[in-house]
Amino acid sequence: MIEVKNLTRKFGDVVAVNHFSFRVEKNEVVALLGLNGAGKTTTLRMLTGYLSPTEGSITIDGFSSESDPLEIKKRIGYLPEKPAFYPQATVREFLTYFYRLRKNTRDNETDAVQLAMEKTDLTDRADQKVGTLSAGYKKRVGIAQAIVHSPKILILDEPITDLDPLQIVEIRELIKELKKEHTILLSSHILSEVGQVADRYLFLREGVLVAEETQQSLHDKVHSVQKYKLKVEAKKEPIDLYEKLKEVAISVESKALENNVYEFILEAKEDIRPKVGKFVLESAYNLLALETEGQDLEKYFLQITSNAS
Repeated sequence: MIEVKNLTRKFGDVVAVNHFSFRVEKNEVVALLGLNGAGKTTTLRMLTGYLSPTEGSITIDGFSSESDPLEIKKRIGYLPEKPAFYPQATVREFLTYFYRLRKNTRDNETDAVQLAMEKTDLTDRADQKVGTLSAGYKKRVGIAQAIVHSPKILILDEPITDLDPLQIVEIRELIKELKKEHTILLSSHILSEVGQVADRYLFLREGVLVAEETQQSLHDKVHSVQKYKLKVEAKKEPIDLYEKLKEVAISVESKALENNVYEFILEAKEDIRPKVGKFVLESAYNLLALETEGQDLEKYFLQITSNAS
């Protein structure tokens, strides 16, 4: 459905996107992830035709962006990161206007606008002015204008940003529903926001693709190794406990704290807490704490996308 090869965009001496290649299959949801300035928006703007690539090729639904840009635009619905609204227009008027722009006709506009409002749960706001809507409903209006002309592909730039927790859940559910009829490429700088809706994840750093994960591979990497923090009280350095912990953990780090307290950081591929507790009791040390410190989605995201990784 979408095929991108060696996509590159330069602004003077700055390389915003650097030989980026990827595919998106029909009815797949793919998330483009990276810190601010990673090249996400620049990539999406090239796909929609707002920017021209410096190098590389874009093929969408069999059409080339170089030879068939209008055919591609017919097949795309686009939600910019900061969409422009006409605050004095009602939701219905706004969507009708965009339908006429996209289709260059008034034929079937009433039914098309009604369907877009139904899909985005806007029917009860149809005659309300856009400028009076909450951030969550404005986001719905932005998505409605992206689907009003029934495109095959949706490109959504930061669709969940600036929303409260309830609105995030609602937009996630909406994206899941839209997946049934559309191929979706979306961007975000917060992995946890899109972790429940995307089938695959493309991680960008400084315009370069640095990792690609599926839902399953991402889950395996995040949960494959469990971290534990153990604190014991001992009158002398617990070397014997350290040796026992090495038998069940794949890595063990220890350090002495104040007041005869020693801390161990353990990594293991299984739950070793029962064995660790047994070792502490056998060694006659005072167990102060045994806590899990598993890697979460955001830690993994920062590890992949940050230069500090």
